[in-house]
Amino acid sequence: MLDTAASHGLEGVVSKRIDFAYRPGTRSRLWLKTPLRRSTEVIIAGWIASSSRGHRGALASLILGAYDQSGRLIHVGQVGTGFTAAVRGELRERFTELAITEPPFDRSPPPELATAVHWVQPRLVGTVDYREYAGSLRHPSWRGLRTEIDAKHVGLPE
Repeated sequence: MLDTAASHGLEGVVSKRIDFAYRPGTRSRLWLKTPLRRSTEVIIAGWIASSSRGHRGALASLILGAYDQSGRLIHVGQVGTGFTAAVRGELRERFTELAITEPPFDRSPPPELATAVHWVQPRLVGTVDYREYAGSLRHPSWRGLRTEIDAKHVGLPE
């Protein structure tokens, strides 16, 4: 079933016991959702600092980009999960030397990012898992840096 769902571009499969009825508004282990995840390379274009007590200033999420077919760097979303504390610290250190004052995107990023983001030169490439892409990554999760990939070769998710 998962192979069939993947070949049709579906999000995943919901399975249940044949003798168990659907009950709106309730969760049960008798109905299981198995999401399909894809993987893609992304360019780190900026980061947002945590504002929570005890973690203030630490990396909370990354702003992500990729090049479109015309060679323009465009915003493809952000990711705030999948990091260990050590990875957050390592990335934060790398960003010090890559800091810039303006967004690196060829088109303006979403307005909600205008004041909260610390922009960086679009040189670092990472991998994220995600559910789908429709102009923005849906449910992305960080997997790690890809030091062997040149950012200039990172295209939009398929």
